[in-house]
Formats: sequence, structure tokens, C-alpha cells
Amino acid sequence: MGRLWVLALGSFSLGTDVFVFAGILPEVAGSMAVSTGMAGLLVSVFAFTYALASPVLAVATGNMDRRNLLIGSFGVFCVANIVSATALTYEVLLASRILAALGAALYMPTASALAVSLAPAEKRGRALSIVTGGMTVAIVLGVPLGTWIAGYAGWRMTFWFVAAMGAVALLGIGLRIPQVTTAQPVGWGARMALLKQPQVIAALSLTVLWTAGGFTIYPYLSPLLSQLTHLSLPEIGWMLLLFGAASVVGNFIGGHGADRWGATTTMAIALALLVAVFTTLSWSASHVATAILSIVLWGIAGWMLTPPQQHRLVGLAPQIPGAILGLNGSAIYFGMRLGTSLGAALIQGASIQWLSWAGGAFELLALLLLLAPALSGTYKAAQGRSQEVV
Repeated sequence: MGRLWVLALGSFSLGTDVFVFAGILPEVAGSMAVSTGMAGLLVSVFAFTYALASPVLAVATGNMDRRNLLIGSFGVFCVANIVSATALTYEVLLASRILAALGAALYMPTASALAVSLAPAEKRGRALSIVTGGMTVAIVLGVPLGTWIAGYAGWRMTFWFVAAMGAVALLGIGLRIPQVTTAQPVGWGARMALLKQPQVIAALSLTVLWTAGGFTIYPYLSPLLSQLTHLSLPEIGWMLLLFGAASVVGNFIGGHGADRWGATTTMAIALALLVAVFTTLSWSASHVATAILSIVLWGIAGWMLTPPQQHRLVGLAPQIPGAILGLNGSAIYFGMRLGTSLGAALIQGASIQWLSWAGGAFELLALLLLLAPALSGTYKAAQGRSQEVV
């Protein structure tokens, strides 16, 4: 069990690195003398690199020992964060984000596969939840802590913090993780075959839209709350802590709802709630009380989607669940790229208030895509009844 917690510490470091930009974006922009939109592209480039690199690296390193692969990938990640902490120019910081994404793109799939290998069959679900739970804990603790560190010691110290946590995880991997012989890797042929199935394409497209909606707003949450709610950086840290706590609740509700109400119903409720939260955010963020309510509902609804969506995807490819979940990971980061790029463009060319409308539009499209089969079936049934009457 201790070996799984070492892997979870790695995913905690990675999650903090990914999500902490929501709290420190204005400080990074000011220090690098770039616009908020340009600073947001640091998140976008990370996401795009991860999305493209993850499946390619998975195939290229399929025959490597998992322990050595973890050490190498997370070593790259730690070095990248040290470069981020010491970068003197925007270009160097951008390059360090690409390097960090390459390390992350190898670490998370490898850590998840290793967790399955280390656990007995009846405990594999729990093993995976421990490793991926590090990402959730990062939102609850890592992101607010990173934001507070930036508020009191500067944003560079946030990346030193991530690198330090990563170094501890790297040491733990070297000392506690054994060499493991893995099963035959899934090649390009099997992965590409999945992308020829319309149901898989529709499900992955929903992931892209849902993630894009959240990341049109999330990386720019700090300037949004600063401008509209007039919160200081430490106060924004508390808001991010609320978001993280709500995310844990949402993750639990999503798993419970998928079993009790079904994946589609649970996801429909979550997406409808996100549409409502995002389309009213430009108003609700103007008042502290309503801003808190919106942040909490966003955290719950956003993370309600993860367990049922994974449940749906595994059902589409039960023989190779790792491959389809890997494609879903790439879809998540493609969505991050799309959302952060659009958010940057809206901030530069329009107004920060437009972020909420754009985010709401993405979530509405995701909801319509989810309900399309049911709506199509209802329409065909109604059409058939009308023909019978004639």
C-alpha cells in the first residue's frame, strides 16, 4: 500500500503543476511582461503537448521497465519545474512547460498501469483510486497552497514547491517501487480501431467539449475574481480551496450516481448545472456570496462527470480499458488546449466577462451531444406514430 501512496504523491505534484495556474496567472503575466492571454497559453501549450505526446510515448515505451520509466519521466518533470522556477524570459518558461508536459504524459498512464500490476485483482479499483486521487487532493490542497505561496513569496516559489514535492516522490519511487513486467502493450492498430467507432468518437468529443468549457474559465479565474469580486490573492486561494473541496464531493456523487441513476442521467444533471453556473458567472462573480456559491456548484458539477464518463468509456472497450482511458486523457488535454486558447483570445479581443458565456456554450454542446441519441429516438418514435395515424 505504501508504494501506491508514493505514486499518489507523484500525481499530487503533477496535479498541482497543472491546476495552480488558475491562482498565479496574473503574477506570472506581470513578471514576464506579457498579457494575461499570453500567460494563459502556458497552460494551453502544456495541454496540447500532453494530448499529442501521451499516446505516442505510450506506444514508443511500451516494452520498457515500468519502474525505470517512472523514474525517467518524473525526473524530466522535476527538472522542468526547476527551469520554470528560474526562467528569466517567457520563451524559456514556455519551453519548460512543454518539457513538463512530456514528463507528465508518460508518468500518469505508467503510474496507473503499475498500480494495477501491484494490486491483487479484487483491489485494483482501490489501487487506481489512490493513484488518481492525488490529482483530486492537488485541487483541494496543492492549488490553494501554491496560490498562497505565490501571494507571500512570489510565483517562482510555487514551482520550487512543486519540484520539491516531485523530488520526494522521485526518491520514493527509486526506493519503494519494484521492477514490474507488464503485459503486452496495446499497439497503434488497436488504438486506431477504437477511433473508427462512432460511439467512441462521440464519447471522446463530449470529453473535449466538457473540458474546454471549464478551461475557458478556470486558468483565468484569478483575474476574473480579482476584477469582478475584488479579491486579493490569498482570498482567491481560499476560493480555490472551496473549489477543491467541492470537487471531492462531486467525484463521490458522480461515482454513486453512475451506479444508482446511470451514467447518462448523472452526466446530464452535471452538464445542465454547469450550463447554469457558467452562463451566470459574470453576474454572480460580482458579489462574494454568489461567487462562493458558483465556485462550489462548479466544483461539484465539474467532477461529477469524471466517474460516469469513465464508466461509459470502459463499457465501449471492455477488452482494452487502458487504451480507451488513455485516449480519454488525450481528449481532456485537447479540451484544455481549446478552452485556454479561446479564453486567451476573448480576454485579448473582447472582455473577461465573455469567458462565462463561452464556457456555458461548450457545456451546452456537450449536453446536447450526450442527449442526442435519446432525442433522436424520441423524434423517430413520434414520427412513426404520426405515420400510423395517417
